[in-house]
Amino acid sequence: MLTQMGFWIFLLLRVLEMTRKLHQVSFDQEFLYVTGKSQDLVIPLENIKDVEIKTMGGVYQITLYHPEQVGEAFFFKPSLLYPLNFKKKDALVDLLRRNIALAKQRKSNTPPNALGS
Repeated sequence: MLTQMGFWIFLLLRVLEMTRKLHQVSFDQEFLYVTGKSQDLVIPLENIKDVEIKTMGGVYQITLYHPEQVGEAFFFKPSLLYPLNFKKKDALVDLLRRNIALAKQRKSNTPPNALGS
Protein backbone atom coordinates (compact mmCIF):
# COMPACT_ATOMS: atom_id res chain seq x y z
CA MET A 1 0.00 0.00 0.00
CA LEU A 2 2.82 2.38 0.89
CA THR A 3 4.69 1.66 -2.34
CA GLN A 4 1.55 2.23 -4.37
CA MET A 5 0.97 5.56 -2.61
CA GLY A 6 4.61 6.49 -3.21
CA PHE A 7 4.19 5.76 -6.90
CA TRP A 8 1.19 8.10 -7.18
CA ILE A 9 3.00 10.84 -5.27
CA PHE A 10 6.01 10.45 -7.58
CA LEU A 11 3.74 10.56 -10.64
CA LEU A 12 1.96 13.69 -9.37
CA LEU A 13 5.27 15.45 -8.72
CA ARG A 14 6.50 14.60 -12.23
CA VAL A 15 3.30 15.97 -13.78
CA LEU A 16 3.58 19.17 -11.73
CA GLU A 17 7.23 19.56 -12.75
CA MET A 18 6.36 19.11 -16.42
CA THR A 19 3.43 21.54 -16.40
CA ARG A 20 5.53 24.18 -14.66
CA LYS A 21 7.79 24.25 -17.74
CA LEU A 22 4.92 24.71 -20.21
CA HIS A 23 4.24 28.05 -21.90
CA GLN A 24 1.09 29.37 -23.49
CA VAL A 25 1.65 30.30 -27.14
CA SER A 26 -0.26 31.91 -29.98
CA PHE A 27 0.91 32.98 -33.42
CA ASP A 28 0.17 34.90 -36.57
CA GLN A 29 1.97 34.94 -39.93
CA GLU A 30 5.03 36.79 -38.59
CA PHE A 31 5.44 36.16 -34.86
CA LEU A 32 5.03 33.61 -32.11
CA TYR A 33 3.63 35.11 -28.89
CA VAL A 34 4.77 33.35 -25.71
CA THR A 35 2.89 34.12 -22.51
CA GLY A 36 4.96 33.36 -19.45
CA LYS A 37 4.43 33.72 -15.73
CA SER A 38 6.65 36.80 -15.39
CA GLN A 39 7.01 38.09 -18.96
CA ASP A 40 5.55 37.88 -22.43
CA LEU A 41 7.76 37.39 -25.49
CA VAL A 42 7.38 38.03 -29.19
CA ILE A 43 9.56 35.71 -31.28
CA PRO A 44 9.92 36.11 -35.06
CA LEU A 45 8.86 32.91 -36.82
CA GLU A 46 12.11 32.80 -38.80
CA ASN A 47 13.97 32.30 -35.49
CA ILE A 48 12.17 28.98 -34.93
CA LYS A 49 14.30 26.01 -35.94
CA ASP A 50 11.88 23.16 -35.21
CA VAL A 51 8.50 22.27 -33.70
CA GLU A 52 8.21 18.65 -32.62
CA ILE A 53 5.93 16.62 -30.40
CA LYS A 54 7.65 15.22 -27.31
CA THR A 55 4.97 13.23 -25.47
CA MET A 56 1.86 11.24 -26.29
CA GLY A 57 -0.04 13.74 -24.13
CA GLY A 58 0.53 16.50 -26.67
CA VAL A 59 3.53 18.40 -25.30
CA TYR A 60 5.46 20.09 -28.12
CA GLN A 61 9.01 21.45 -28.06
CA ILE A 62 9.97 24.59 -29.97
CA THR A 63 13.68 24.89 -30.71
CA LEU A 64 15.12 28.31 -31.61
CA TYR A 65 18.10 29.25 -33.77
CA HIS A 66 19.05 32.10 -31.41
CA PRO A 67 18.19 31.72 -27.70
CA GLU A 68 15.64 34.10 -26.21
CA GLN A 69 14.70 34.71 -22.56
CA VAL A 70 13.02 31.28 -22.49
CA GLY A 71 16.26 29.62 -23.59
CA GLU A 72 17.17 27.68 -26.70
CA ALA A 73 14.05 25.51 -26.46
CA PHE A 74 10.74 25.58 -24.60
CA PHE A 75 7.58 23.49 -24.33
CA PHE A 76 3.89 24.13 -24.92
CA LYS A 77 0.70 22.11 -24.97
CA PRO A 78 -1.99 23.25 -27.41
CA SER A 79 -4.87 21.93 -25.27
CA LEU A 80 -5.45 20.32 -21.90
CA LEU A 81 -7.84 17.94 -23.65
CA TYR A 82 -5.22 17.02 -26.25
CA PRO A 83 -5.84 13.29 -26.62
CA LEU A 84 -9.54 13.96 -27.18
CA ASN A 85 -9.17 16.80 -29.71
CA PHE A 86 -5.84 15.89 -31.28
CA LYS A 87 -6.96 16.27 -34.92
CA LYS A 88 -7.95 19.91 -34.43
CA LYS A 89 -4.82 20.79 -32.42
CA ASP A 90 -2.45 18.91 -34.72
CA ALA A 91 -3.92 20.90 -37.62
CA LEU A 92 -3.17 24.10 -35.66
CA VAL A 93 0.45 23.03 -35.07
CA ASP A 94 0.76 22.14 -38.77
CA LEU A 95 -0.45 25.67 -39.59
CA LEU A 96 2.29 27.01 -37.30
CA ARG A 97 4.86 24.91 -39.17
CA ARG A 98 3.62 26.23 -42.53
CA ASN A 99 3.78 29.82 -41.25
CA ILE A 100 7.36 29.20 -40.08
CA ALA A 101 8.33 27.87 -43.52
CA LEU A 102 6.74 30.88 -45.23
CA ALA A 103 8.48 33.30 -42.84
CA LYS A 104 11.84 31.70 -43.63
CA GLN A 105 11.17 32.08 -47.37
CA ARG A 106 10.24 35.75 -46.94
CA LYS A 107 13.34 36.47 -44.88
CA SER A 108 15.84 38.50 -46.82
CA ASN A 109 19.26 36.95 -47.38
CA THR A 110 20.88 40.42 -47.27
CA PRO A 111 23.33 40.80 -44.38
CA PRO A 112 21.99 43.27 -41.77
CA ASN A 113 24.95 45.65 -42.19
CA ALA A 114 24.89 45.70 -46.02
CA LEU A 115 24.29 49.06 -47.62
CA GLY A 116 21.72 49.25 -50.38
CA SER A 117 22.52 51.19 -53.51
